[in-house]
Amino acid sequence: MSRKKNFLVKIKIKIHDLVFGIINQFDFVKTFLIKNPFFVELVSIDPKKTFDINFPLNKDFKFIQIGGHDGISFDFLFYKILERRSQGIILEPSLKYFQELKKNYLGRDGIILLQKAIYSKNDKIPLFEVNEKGLFKLTQFGHGIGSVNKSHLLKYGLDEDEIDSFEVDCITFSILLDQFPEFSTIDYLQIDTEGFDFEILKMIDFSRFQVNFIRYEKENLSKSDQIESERLLKSFGFEIIGDKYDNYCFRNGLDFCLKYSK
Repeated sequence: MSRKKNFLVKIKIKIHDLVFGIINQFDFVKTFLIKNPFFVELVSIDPKKTFDINFPLNKDFKFIQIGGHDGISFDFLFYKILERRSQGIILEPSLKYFQELKKNYLGRDGIILLQKAIYSKNDKIPLFEVNEKGLFKLTQFGHGIGSVNKSHLLKYGLDEDEIDSFEVDCITFSILLDQFPEFSTIDYLQIDTEGFDFEILKMIDFSRFQVNFIRYEKENLSKSDQIESERLLKSFGFEIIGDKYDNYCFRNGLDFCLKYSK
């Protein structure tokens, strides 16, 4: 990139930051923009700023993360956790990525790591992952698409011999809360399970489990499951703002920030 072009890009970024710095001070303007079909291609939620305004630095922060992967790849939550007085449970069923998760959280007090999947019963189920041959085809992208649904991996053009399967331990969400009752009320729930997110949401008893902010991946849900998952959460008082990949679900006065999406 030439110096002139690089300079122009920096100017545009500064202008966008300035404009949205003003916009994000007015709730009615944000609500109008995010819900107006005319602006849907121009604005989107700003995940990092939204997180920061709801969960300030150096404050107590309690969370559950379902689908932790290695703790760092494909997500910013790891760094947000380290910047706060955090207590949390992170579940990751894959042995391979759970070992990386343990390394990345080594010495971090207050973080409980479980090599389990959330499922409808305490059992063992197959988990499908891209093997080394498949990773050569999908490069870094393939590390993040492990799923309990084999068809989820096949849709990326993988062959059968590029996918491995392993039996993994499962736990119900209800039993998880029985074992860790101190997490029956938390600040933040994040779900990223490559197409199984709605199934997990349906397992949660919201009369027992209290949370004000849920982020879950919608990109890999069918259109009907996207609609039904939103309907479910709205019935429990959540307001939902989505982007192409995720839904951000708020209640009890939580706020959000927008950004320019082009």
